Amino acid sequence: MKIKDLFAGLHVELCTDELSEVTSVTVDSREVLDGSLFVALSGANVDGHIFIEEAINKGATAVVVNRSFMKNNKIVSNLRSKLIITKDTNKILGILASRFYNNPTGKLKVVGVTGTNGKTTVTHLIAKLLRDKKSKVGILGTMGHNTGDATYAAKNTTPNALETQKMAHELLVSGGEYLCMEVSSHAVANHRVKGTDYDIAVFTNITQDHLDFHKTFENYRLVKGMFITSLGTQGEKNGKGKMVILNGDDPNYSYFQSVSLCTLITYGIDGDFDVAAHNIEISLKCTKFSLKTWKGNIEIETKLVGKFGVYNCLAAISVALIEGMSLIEIQKAFRNIDGVSGRFERVRSNGDFVVIVDYAHTPDGLENVLKTATIIKQNRIILVFGCGGDRDKGKRPIMAQIAEKYADFSIVTNDNPRNEDPEKIIDDIIGGFKDSKYEIILDRKKAIEKAVKFAQKGDIILIVGKGHETYQIIGDKTYEFNDKSVAEYIIRELDLNEIDSK
Repeated sequence: MKIKDLFAGLHVELCTDELSEVTSVTVDSREVLDGSLFVALSGANVDGHIFIEEAINKGATAVVVNRSFMKNNKIVSNLRSKLIITKDTNKILGILASRFYNNPTGKLKVVGVTGTNGKTTVTHLIAKLLRDKKSKVGILGTMGHNTGDATYAAKNTTPNALETQKMAHELLVSGGEYLCMEVSSHAVANHRVKGTDYDIAVFTNITQDHLDFHKTFENYRLVKGMFITSLGTQGEKNGKGKMVILNGDDPNYSYFQSVSLCTLITYGIDGDFDVAAHNIEISLKCTKFSLKTWKGNIEIETKLVGKFGVYNCLAAISVALIEGMSLIEIQKAFRNIDGVSGRFERVRSNGDFVVIVDYAHTPDGLENVLKTATIIKQNRIILVFGCGGDRDKGKRPIMAQIAEKYADFSIVTNDNPRNEDPEKIIDDIIGGFKDSKYEIILDRKKAIEKAVKFAQKGDIILIVGKGHETYQIIGDKTYEFNDKSVAEYIIRELDLNEIDSK
């Protein structure tokens, strides 16, 4: 593709030959080849502008830079002749990527799921429902990016705009029909969703999180709203209007309703919604509810446990109904859906107690899993939790308050402390406790071991915060660690010890 076609109609200053051919687009100077267009992004940790000369020396046809960079740096003439100058490279990347890959998201049906909690579960539920009707579906999210034929590790919940378009292109070429992706507030604020043509936006809920980045809850909500509003500015797609699916029970529903410019579908529990659940029955093995929709009513049984699981099901069902699935098809599909890894996932136990692993790392997420455990418990709830470092500090004492309210005993431990002092994180957490129903064990493996050894018949052990994660970040090092695997190993060792002692 020629530079003049790639940048047609965009507000840029072309210092390079507009007839030059672009054979690839990259934001990583290590990937530059002859003919590459290198886009220098201003990231949170690394500024791509420091790699401009390297990219040109490796054969880049042109380099896209920020105008602010030009004001503060002297560019030698042989470099300037390769530059394309714009106001914000982050904003323009998605448009360039979409054009280079011939607008793949415009040819797919794209579902974006946003909210504080539930994004991963809802995205995977939607994909599983659509796949049940023999559709090929790609997923971009926290647990990895899957294009149908290839799987990539996830650096961010929502990849950068270039990665999204590249993966969408791969999905389309392989015969894909749908792309389901998690949309984080960081991605919206940093323009990582630019260039992606969404058909449906799904809103799960919004509670306190990411205030280290957004500073205030109002700013956080505003960014979520910007994503929902954006669908209404994109017009129709494939002859069909864009749609927004909202949680009618969320306290901020009215706000998101007011900023939506699309057709609305609402879901919720025991209310007058387009998709609603009534007569909910929750057990350790499954959840049952009566589903009422604009297409009729049916009974649903799902292996997802808890009221929050019902909300996730309703969000996914709303998409399935829009895409033409019948109630019978949806009912049958849920019988075969086991759930999502690390989301209220039951770990093998020795029969006397149950161990559950969950990703809950926000106050609302923690309260949801604890409320569910309260409903199904036979004896006590033993909670193992911590808080991530370099993240919203304000939620730490709130997590402790919620733990104290619902759990019979808490073990406070490391999550991913990153570059923060683990003991300081613990101090922030325990500031929310009023009594002494907790113990501090920094080593997460030892904390899980203590919980297992402490458990009695009928207890539920909840290990929360990391869910599906297979690593733990301490300082600048990443260690192999998975809550489920560690719990299974400890239980197995205890079982063997009991056998040996008999």
